[in-house]
Amino acid sequence: MATVDTTNLVTTPEDYSQEVGKARKLAERYRLEYVDMDEFRIDQELFRSIPADLMLRYGFVPYRRDGQALVIVVSDPSDLPMIDELAVQLASPPFFIFGSETRAVAV
Repeated sequence: MATVDTTNLVTTPEDYSQEVGKARKLAERYRLEYVDMDEFRIDQELFRSIPADLMLRYGFVPYRRDGQALVIVVSDPSDLPMIDELAVQLASPPFFIFGSETRAVAV
């Protein structure tokens, strides 16, 4: 029987505020745009153009196209293997922006 790790669950508004604060600091640290996932709206056409298993495997949500680059929202901009693999899988250069993990997964 599988168990669920509940150590990082956001269960209260205070937890969520702390998570957003950490996410904003990380975005600033990596000099990435931060997207408020409460305000985020999915571009349905773009969303359907990306394989769902790819989004689930790498934990990202497509945000928009910027020329040939696909702009995606990630919760961990320091995951360099994921960045390299995505560039190959998407066959176009990804450009990353940052969103909090809870909301990125919930979207």
